[in-house]
Amino acid sequence: MKLTTCILIGAVLGVALPMFFGGPQGVWMRSVASIGTIQPLASSPGLLFSAPVMALTAFGLKSLFAWHS
Repeated sequence: MKLTTCILIGAVLGVALPMFFGGPQGVWMRSVASIGTIQPLASSPGLLFSAPVMALTAFGLKSLFAWHS
């Protein structure tokens, strides 16, 4: 799997997971998972992006598929 694909999947999960767990008023922002979570667009108050989720997902996928090939 290419690095760009791993980063793209990580970015999708970095947006989807915080939104799945309630957005800005949800469980995600009231827990330790909110560390590294940012609001990328000021005009969209409900959108969140978790940089640690993106980085860990990209690293994990790249490591997994490098090990299996």
